[in-house]
Amino acid sequence: NSAVGLFVGSIIVFMFGLNAEQIAALRFQKRDEG
Repeated sequence: NSAVGLFVGSIIVFMFGLNAEQIAALRFQKRDEG
């Protein structure tokens, strides 16, 4: 169970990182437009 938890946790962190980069990119674009 611990192995599965670590695997799922790593995926969640990875997806969160991708989302964070996308959000940062959108904010940066909005700053350029503003």
